[in-house]
Amino acid sequence: MRILIDALSARAGGGVTYIEHILPALADLHSAHTFMVLFSSQYQQDLIATVPPGIQVVTADLPAEPLARRWWYLQTGLVRV
Repeated sequence: MRILIDALSARAGGGVTYIEHILPALADLHSAHTFMVLFSSQYQQDLIATVPPGIQVVTADLPAEPLARRWWYLQTGLVRV
């Protein structure tokens, strides 16, 4: 099974901490599942650099704001991923 984690909202604080801790734990599972994480290539380069081997990175060319644009991408563009 392919499992996608939407990390687009992780910009500061707890969201970033969660992503920084959950991805290594998932990579260590050595599961039959494929784990992917969705980041914005515009504002999450630091987080992308911390993704451990075994986790696939999916990037979207989205700005942090407006939220409506991100919502629209999640409803229409993400389906193609």
